[in-house]
Parts: sequence; C-alpha cells; structure tokens
Amino acid sequence: MKTITIEKYNPNWPELYRFESERIQEVLGANLLEIHHIGSTAIPGLAAKPIIDIIALVKDFERAIPLLEEIGFESRGEMYLPFRRYFRNGKLVNLHVYEHSSPEVALNLYFRNYLRTHQQEKDEYQKLKHSLLEDERIGLKEHGNFSNYNLGKDDFIRKILKKAGFNEFRLMYCNHYNEWQRYHSIRKEQIFNRINVEYDPNHPTMSSPNCFHFILYKGIEIVTVAMVELLDDEVAVLRSLATDEQHKMKGYGKEMMRLLERWIKYQNRKIIKMHANLEAEEFYRKLRYKEIEFNDVSVSQNVIDLGKYL
Repeated sequence: MKTITIEKYNPNWPELYRFESERIQEVLGANLLEIHHIGSTAIPGLAAKPIIDIIALVKDFERAIPLLEEIGFESRGEMYLPFRRYFRNGKLVNLHVYEHSSPEVALNLYFRNYLRTHQQEKDEYQKLKHSLLEDERIGLKEHGNFSNYNLGKDDFIRKILKKAGFNEFRLMYCNHYNEWQRYHSIRKEQIFNRINVEYDPNHPTMSSPNCFHFILYKGIEIVTVAMVELLDDEVAVLRSLATDEQHKMKGYGKEMMRLLERWIKYQNRKIIKMHANLEAEEFYRKLRYKEIEFNDVSVSQNVIDLGKYL
C-alpha cells in the first residue's frame, strides 16, 4: 500500500514552482497559453504533500509532449481524466496539461484562490487532511483509480467550489463512488425503467476495457451520463445517453454530445454509431446524425440506427 504523507507548509514551494514554470515556458514557447501553480503547495500556510502541482494550457498536445520529455518530464497519458496529458518530473512535480480552453483550469484556480482568502475553510481543509491520514486505508484504491485519501476530500472540494461560484461544464469518467451511484441511478431511471428492462449495475460492460462511462458536471452537479464503446479501430458506439429528470430541456444532452464527439476524435475514431430511441431521434437529427447501417443487438425494439462521420 502506498504511503501518503503531508508536511508543514514550506515557503520554498513557490520558488520551486517558479523554477519549473520557467523551464516549461522556455521549452514550449508560443505553444504555451497559460501556466499556474495549483494544489495545496500553492496555498500559503497549508500543509501538503511535498509535490508541486502545475497546470498548463497549450495550443497543441502533440508538439508539447516531446519537448516536455526533453527537459525531464515523463508522459503518463491522460491518467483517468479526459482531455488531460499528465507528466511527472521525479517525485517532486506533477504537470497537468490541457489543450485549448479547459474548465479544469478555472476549477483549480477557484479552489486555490478561495482557500488563499478564507482562513476558516483553509483550517478546515488542513484538519480534514490530518484526519484522513489517520485512516489505515488511505493509500488503498478501493473504489477505482484514486486512493481513499483523495476520495475522502471530495465533499469538501465540492463545497468550496460551490461557495466560490464555479459553474462550468466538465466531462469526466466515473471515478468516485458517489459518481458511480449517480451514474447508475440516472441510467436506471431514465433508460431502463422506461423500457421495462431490469438494470444491472454489475453488467460486464461496467468493467470492459473498451467501454467508457462518462458523467457531465454543471458546476458540482452531475446532470447527464453516457456510455461509449470503442468498437474497433474506426467506430465508436454511443451505448447510452441520459439526463437527470430535473435537468432536462436545458441543453445538457447537447453539451454532452459535443464533448463526447471531441473525446472520440481524441481516440482517433472516425465514426460514431448508435441505436437511438425513437423518442430521441429528433434530438440526434438536429446534431446532424443520419441513418446508417449498424448490425448490432439492441435491448429495445423501438430504435433507429443513426451515425455521424467525425
């Protein structure tokens, strides 16, 4: 089990950030749009894991990756977050790189800036960290890809983001157990109950390496969920899309589809196909989906096969 330790705030952390950020700015040049010091080491007076977290926006991932590797940053892929490229420089620096605009920049800055200016919440966060460290299971990954230490901070982070006014859309994989609960609940209520099919939260697709389970956040609320299967080297399949009842007719399904199409392009797939419920046909038609051959089993009979070349 991985050991997690936090240290008293070190006044040298900002200087370590400046040193690394200058190296990054120099090597990326005009490809770099923004760079920021984030995480607990960016909040004066807060105890933290002694790791400098940096977030950067670039124009082009592919140009950035080899240049960052040249100065000692190890590329680790997306590491459980869509649209991210994650790098490590030894055990001291985490670099989170996003392309073009990304809500992750605003999210991290909202959280950082709020704790920089609100002592009570900063003290509460530090107390929470110490209490989590007392749990002997903190290093385990019992609920997916993140440790119990990170999962245990989720409620506090959401509370701060709400207070700070963060309200952007974020496309995420299901990672936290609360996210899985909402994912299953929305799919069951909005899809399976309506076609009188029993919902199985332990279906093999939940653990298939070719199936990806998405949630769309609006601020801190999960409003829409979806599942995408990468069928082969060219085709991605939208297996399900559902918006929570109270959030319907607000454009959230359309936003989810925009982000899913972008993600599918990142996976180098050229076509997206689906069995669309007849009630949803007009929605997909407006998004320029057309009838397409799709010889695949559907759990419902009242569907039409639609697709789009991306």
